[in-house]
Amino acid sequence: VEDVPDVFFEMMQDIVEHPEQNQSLSELSGKYHLHNTYISNKFKSLFGISPMRLHNEIVIEYIKNELLRNTEQSIAKLANMLNFPDASALTHFFTSRVGCSPTEYRRRISNGSQI
Repeated sequence: VEDVPDVFFEMMQDIVEHPEQNQSLSELSGKYHLHNTYISNKFKSLFGISPMRLHNEIVIEYIKNELLRNTEQSIAKLANMLNFPDASALTHFFTSRVGCSPTEYRRRISNGSQI
């Protein structure tokens, strides 16, 4: 098993704890003073997932949890919390990965349906 350099633990923690910070590889590169290709390749070899894919999966789970936790919260407010340009951008992001809109997801789950 490969030793994980501290900087990659920090990067992982940053991605997991701050889903609202939509950090690109170039932003991670600047923040951690490493080349973006190195970050992408090393992160994937260490954790089995690219930093951007991990971020997207964390954001999807965050959205799902928020949709169920706060059923009165608008999609626009959720989009604002996660720094999406607008509700439509969040809806497109969510729908392309989950297969239904956030509103439909919330409705199906509250009705006990499978997604």
